[in-house]
Amino acid sequence: MAAKKKDKHSGSYVKPQEKAGFFTAEALLKGIKNQRNRLIIRLLSSSGCRTNELVNIRLDDIDAEAGMLTIRAENTKSKTKRSIPLQKKLAAELKRSSCAGSAYVFSSSSGRKLSTRSIRKILAKHSETAGSKITTADLRKEFIRKEVRKGKTIEEIKNIAGLKRLDRKEHITPEEFKVIIRQAKDKRDHLILRILFETGCTLKELLAIRRKDARPDMYSLVIKGVKKRSVHISKGLCREIKSYVLRTGLSQKDFLLSSRQSMSISDRRVFQIIKHYSKKAGVKTAGPRILRHSCIASSIANGRSVDEISMQTGIAHLGRFHLYGTLKTAKKTRNRQNIARTGSEYG
Repeated sequence: MAAKKKDKHSGSYVKPQEKAGFFTAEALLKGIKNQRNRLIIRLLSSSGCRTNELVNIRLDDIDAEAGMLTIRAENTKSKTKRSIPLQKKLAAELKRSSCAGSAYVFSSSSGRKLSTRSIRKILAKHSETAGSKITTADLRKEFIRKEVRKGKTIEEIKNIAGLKRLDRKEHITPEEFKVIIRQAKDKRDHLILRILFETGCTLKELLAIRRKDARPDMYSLVIKGVKKRSVHISKGLCREIKSYVLRTGLSQKDFLLSSRQSMSISDRRVFQIIKHYSKKAGVKTAGPRILRHSCIASSIANGRSVDEISMQTGIAHLGRFHLYGTLKTAKKTRNRQNIARTGSEYG
């Protein structure tokens, strides 16, 4: 059997280790006895700092009494100074950890500061013990996820982590989607784009949809994934499905989306379709996963509750994804603009 290609569009902040119930930092720390290396992992996970920022931390940059770490402007990517709260116990341990005569928190036995390469080697060494490759970027992402779960706002997290933006184009706006879907003149391709964006289903779930799963008279579509669910669809999408079924003459057992060569369209072809129309529309980043995230981001913006979005997408824990940091606000919003019910937005 041929090796499965890595999905280049995949960039979820949720890793297999986390689905199993533990975090990357905890997985690493289990096998580390060296005190300095343990502190490196703990600080990376507790501060979200980058590798270059870590190796340039001086003893003067840590205020143990206040529990605060200062990242100097000259060491940051944005050239902006920032302060990061730390546990006082960790701050005190960091103060005591430096070698005698060294101004840096992390140094070698000779007193010189550690290099970024040394940090990467330390992580690589202990990653083998943990059974999974873990990088400083993974620990930084873990820090961001923890801050989201604590209820921090997007702006607060951006300031602490030194980020200009938090979503890194994990979704597209409804306006960008409109531009993409206008390029799709083919009825099947138009339907693919609309189902992905409106239902938030995964690529695998999209390919599994059969004619009998579409219930336009009931404004619903049955999605068969890890969790079978019936999702509400707009009047516009209902009309589009009816028209497509009549034109293609599909039977109840047929797959809703097929190709000339197969009874069911391939996942590779769906990627090609989305890439083609995104390029024509001038939208740089778009794929099945991006459209799924876009559905959720749009639902949040329209004031839908956490439970509603979870039922629609089949995602049990939305807070695991950094893009959904606004869910807390969305849950409290009462003035909902449910575009899906009108069906006029993407017709």
